[in-house]
Amino acid sequence: MNDHVLLTFTSPDDGTAEESWAQGVTPDEILSKVPDLETLDPLIIEIIRKIPQEKTLIRWKLCWRDPQEMWTSPGGRIVQLGDSAHAFIPTSLMGASTALEDAQSLPECLRLAGKTKANLGTKVHELIRLRRVTIIQRTGFANRNESHQEGGMEAALKSAVDNDPLRMGKWVWMHNSERYATDKFAQALAHLETGAPFEHTNIPPGFRWEEGWTMDKELEKEKLGIKTENLKRNGDWSCPYKITISSSLAGASEVGEERCGEEWCDVLEGEGFLQSQAPNWDGTAGGADLMPPYSITAEAEEPSACQGFGAFSEAYNLAKMEPITPQEQLNRPLRLLSLDGGGIRGISELVILEEIMHRVDRALKKEQLLPGRVLKEATSLLPGQKEETSLLPADYFDMICGTSTGGLIAILLGRLRLSVPEAINTYRALAKQVFSEKKAPGKDGTFKASNLEKAIKETIELKLGKGHADDKMFMADTVSCKTFVCAVPAMHVNSQPRLFGTWSTDENPGYNCTIWEAGRATSAAPTFFKRIQIGDAGIEEEFIDAGMGCNNPVRYLIEEAINEFGPERKVDCIISIGTGKSMTAGFKAPGIFQRAVPLDLIKVMKQMATDSEAEASRMKDRLQNCHGLYHRLNVEQGLELVSLQEWEKLGEVKTHTEAYLRDKTVKKEIGVIVDALVGKSSDAFPLGQLDGAVAAPINTNFHFLYPSHQVTHYVTRKDFLETIQNHFRSRHDKSAPTITILHGMGGCGKTQVALEYCRRGQNEKWFSAIFWFDASSPTSMAQSFADAAYELSKPNFEIADTKGNRKFVLSAIETKEINWLLVFDNFDDPSAFGDESIKEYFPRSGHASILFTTRHTGVKHMGQSIDVTSMLDQEALDLLLKRSHVERSDANMQEGANIVKRLAYHALAIDQAGAYIKAGYLDLCLYMAHYTERQEKVLSEIPELWDYQRRLKTDSEAMTKLTVFTTWELSLQLITGTPTAQKDKIHILTLAAFLDSKEVSDDLFACYGSKYIDWLGSCVTDGVWDKYEAQDILKELRKLSLLQNLHIGKDGTTFSLHPLIQDWMKLRVKSGARRPFAVEAILLLSAFLDNHDTNEMTLSTKQALLSHLEVVLQNENKYTVLQGDLLGDIRLLYATFNFGYFFSSLGRYNLCEQMTRGAIKWSEKVLGKEHPDTLQSMNNLGVVLEKQGKNNEAESIHRQVLELREKVIGKEQPATLRSMNNLGVVLEKQGKNNEAEPIHRQVLELREMMMMMIFICVRRVPSRAGCPETSLR
Repeated sequence: MNDHVLLTFTSPDDGTAEESWAQGVTPDEILSKVPDLETLDPLIIEIIRKIPQEKTLIRWKLCWRDPQEMWTSPGGRIVQLGDSAHAFIPTSLMGASTALEDAQSLPECLRLAGKTKANLGTKVHELIRLRRVTIIQRTGFANRNESHQEGGMEAALKSAVDNDPLRMGKWVWMHNSERYATDKFAQALAHLETGAPFEHTNIPPGFRWEEGWTMDKELEKEKLGIKTENLKRNGDWSCPYKITISSSLAGASEVGEERCGEEWCDVLEGEGFLQSQAPNWDGTAGGADLMPPYSITAEAEEPSACQGFGAFSEAYNLAKMEPITPQEQLNRPLRLLSLDGGGIRGISELVILEEIMHRVDRALKKEQLLPGRVLKEATSLLPGQKEETSLLPADYFDMICGTSTGGLIAILLGRLRLSVPEAINTYRALAKQVFSEKKAPGKDGTFKASNLEKAIKETIELKLGKGHADDKMFMADTVSCKTFVCAVPAMHVNSQPRLFGTWSTDENPGYNCTIWEAGRATSAAPTFFKRIQIGDAGIEEEFIDAGMGCNNPVRYLIEEAINEFGPERKVDCIISIGTGKSMTAGFKAPGIFQRAVPLDLIKVMKQMATDSEAEASRMKDRLQNCHGLYHRLNVEQGLELVSLQEWEKLGEVKTHTEAYLRDKTVKKEIGVIVDALVGKSSDAFPLGQLDGAVAAPINTNFHFLYPSHQVTHYVTRKDFLETIQNHFRSRHDKSAPTITILHGMGGCGKTQVALEYCRRGQNEKWFSAIFWFDASSPTSMAQSFADAAYELSKPNFEIADTKGNRKFVLSAIETKEINWLLVFDNFDDPSAFGDESIKEYFPRSGHASILFTTRHTGVKHMGQSIDVTSMLDQEALDLLLKRSHVERSDANMQEGANIVKRLAYHALAIDQAGAYIKAGYLDLCLYMAHYTERQEKVLSEIPELWDYQRRLKTDSEAMTKLTVFTTWELSLQLITGTPTAQKDKIHILTLAAFLDSKEVSDDLFACYGSKYIDWLGSCVTDGVWDKYEAQDILKELRKLSLLQNLHIGKDGTTFSLHPLIQDWMKLRVKSGARRPFAVEAILLLSAFLDNHDTNEMTLSTKQALLSHLEVVLQNENKYTVLQGDLLGDIRLLYATFNFGYFFSSLGRYNLCEQMTRGAIKWSEKVLGKEHPDTLQSMNNLGVVLEKQGKNNEAESIHRQVLELREKVIGKEQPATLRSMNNLGVVLEKQGKNNEAEPIHRQVLELREMMMMMIFICVRRVPSRAGCPETSLR
């Protein structure tokens, strides 16, 4: 093995350098640079001489780059990062660190800027970073001067001791560039856009900034003997000490501070704490004496810390006002607090918390366990200290959350760190200020949101100081109690709530809104306050409070705790506080109660309270085996009659709450809570164990009888499962089953959702027994009950004993007090059961939960109805990608989103699409082309192994594979009536598919049906179109989910088709029979225009009609009705006239042109080119072309018309003059004024002459009878 010798030499700079990584130097050149060569050890000299002379030694010169004036291109589309933006010499020791800071800052700036202002995002990054980095660059030059100087190693070491060149100060190493970008973005953007002031706070405090500093300037100073300024004397470069004040009566408190030791001692002495100061003590690690029983020590937090302390007085005064909680040890169990919404009744939560904190305070005093608040919480008062203040909940809870009024309280306690008495006083004043003034009727919200915003801002400034009203939610202190509030996007009120927190999470940190915005969002109850917009300019979202779905946010509290602290961290106390149980039933309106509390508010209050208690019940079940962990505190009675906004009743709320707190059971519960808060709890549980249901006690009465198979690529539809479970958990009538109905069109996934709920119900121990009944017919139902009777071990079981089996099963359900789930699947045809009600199959016990799946909308009234027709965007995309087995690339994600949107988020259609893509080895981008060009094959083709199967006939053993086509054919088979009536119903459905399916008016059918009375016999009564018969047909189609929506109102009836139903209804018609439907759709719209004056139509009617006409024109590409020979049906010619006039009235001149050209083509062929009607159509075409700016073509048309009219009817006729005038106008628009002028003069002269003739004619003949008709026209 070769031996290697590493030699490093430093030599005086000769001012020359080449930019090269491989510039060599010879050993002789090295030796010539060494001063006092004779003093070196001869061995070293010999080693150097032995080095080959071929310049194998590298000459590494330090090359400097002046700080750049900008890092971004003028347009902001290119930005430099790292060394490309700011090169460092090694003595800076910050090259990699500042590059990492760039990597944190730029993405945050781009995120906050959004796509529309990305170029400004790069400019903001430059503004907030350049000055800081330039200063750090300059430290490299300063350190070079200190470390590389004449005098050798001794001088360098002496300089290091005196000046500490490697010390950077806390402004460098305590900086968080991402958070700085978050906090400063809005201010920096305003500075760039409007010139508003901008303050740099990521540089040394007090630093005097010098523009245009360069290396050359500094070198010139050096040549003149002017030493470079020591940067570390410009501004505050200090490093804090750790100050420990200890007492025999209390624990220790640590305060970070910044001023020198002498100043620090002056502060303590002035406060009366300091007894004596060590005479030579200058603030370095050491100590001073305090008045007994206190003592003080200090030590540097880092080895390179400065010799002085800094502005300790500021930190000390802050400590007196608001002590900083020491970071909790990881082995200390967590304490979590959740606060419900409930309007002014939130004061009840504060009264309960006040009792808890009071008892904590008493317990601590008894044990002398005040936790580390020496300057504030010592048992004996310090000199000058006032009476001790209340404990802060933020010091005893690790996470606090709330919704609505609970969210406001969470902000007060967690983000603003108020004590409970302070919060009560603040809340009382806020409630009065907000709810005292109502808005005028008809406005958005009952109360002024501006008053709420003002009240929140005043509260913030009262606590944080003037000018802090717009402070952000994120807190710099990561140790503080973490707080979040809940709101929901106004566009997706049923979605998971959005959490506005005080910390930036590792994943999906969310938007760092202001404190007042979070307070407004969580309080924006729709019936009380208008919604609020939050977000960056141009991409704001509207939020309302989460009271209707997340009024009790305890579930999200546990989820966030797991995310933030990790599944291994233990918790020993979860407190959920409510605002009063729900109202008692039985109030009737109108009456005294209604006058006291409006009915809409009653509904809101009942719903919120119901949701809260349902969530509380679920959490109690979930954590039932975690003894002493979960505590639900909620006033049982007395608050149900207090409305959400009755601030005058705050005293009444307090009275009822104090009565609740005197209950022995409640006292005992609070005692357990207090033990946990003071560290006496013996039981703690890992958070990971709480993420799901805790196992229920073993029950031997388990019966699970439901289909076991799951479709291969099933995607969980979480929202539906939660909605079902929430409804079953919140049951009120315990004497009867609770019913939920899953309804929707065929193939939308109703059965799969029900199956998934069964699996969840079994796995998570929600139910002890689950039975599945095929409700498609009485026969299938009898078979299902026979299976259930056999499962329950019916004595003398006989499969043919239909009534006996049903009676036995229902009796077992009614007598066994366990939780049952009964699923009635495919209850699509209630008429199949004849006179027998489906309720005959229900038990009479409240132990059962019943889940229906049906495509018949008439079943919805039986219980809570859930429409599962459409999947959520992400669920649909996940299903497509899983089924097609394609990679989740950005391109596939985008193309997949387009596909599921076109398939209208229909589960079976998406599954089929995925199977088609996989079977054909298609790229995802090719599917839409296949769907467009061979739609029927795409929607009917399925793989050989297919999960969706069903027995189509009750007496058949064969299972049929279901496609989107076959499942909807099943619905058509359920249409009732005579063969003629059935045919008419299908005809209406089919004809609607050739129109715009989003909104079809029955008036379209009425106009055409009244004109052609034999068209649909089922809608005619006594020879007249009967709109009520037509409405009955539409009602039946809606019940079978063949219509997506149906609305019958005073202004008429409208309905819509699901996009896939529209495709299917077209495709089920044989290709040769489709053109007549396209013709019929044209005549339908033409008849409507015949019956309605365009000028009197409403805007919505015009928009709907335009949508239908656009579909008709799309059909033209396939069927060429209007582009073909119109001689076969004169009605089609009239349709082109009607459509052209309608398009022209809407300014849709391109479509009008299309219709007019068709009319000209027909007129020229039938009437001849010189016929007045042909010439009028040509004139209309010229005008339409002119409206579109096609002036050259319009001029040619007008010249033809003028020439023909002069020839046919003469020059002095009104129609000829109109053509002359039109020609003059179009010439003028082209700038051909020389040609236009004589034409306009000629028109004027002829019109004056004609008017004179008319005047003479009228003077001579008393009546119009004597005037020629042509003259008067």
